[in-house]
Amino acid sequence: MHQENRYIFDNPNNSKIEFTTAYDFTKFIVNDFYNEFKDTIIKSRRNGNINIIFDEVGKENFEELNSLFDIYFKNFSGFKIYNLLDDLKSNKDTELTKVYYDLVNKKNKIMDKMRMTSASKKEETDNLSQKNSQL
Repeated sequence: MHQENRYIFDNPNNSKIEFTTAYDFTKFIVNDFYNEFKDTIIKSRRNGNINIIFDEVGKENFEELNSLFDIYFKNFSGFKIYNLLDDLKSNKDTELTKVYYDLVNKKNKIMDKMRMTSASKKEETDNLSQKNSQL
């Protein structure tokens, strides 16, 4: 997947700042995805087939989750992330914190859609298995 410039997290080769990369700052976007669909991600990477992930969570959902990185880097690139971190730590209501919380809410909605897609796929598989066992 990396050969096709597809990353579960952001490209880890981005610039390092104080032993932290943009990759580390963006983990909040995909931590839930990684934790909940870890086996599917591993299977997809082992087979070099992203369609395994698409089949599990829905291609549109995956691409929508990935699009959150664009929002993140548009708003928090460079040293802007430090302004956000200071604002969050101080409980300030700023434009940066509004964008951040909107990003978190979007991520949560996408994760809900991924869970629903995955559950419906599992239900379809279970129903098919039951039909086949009855034959």
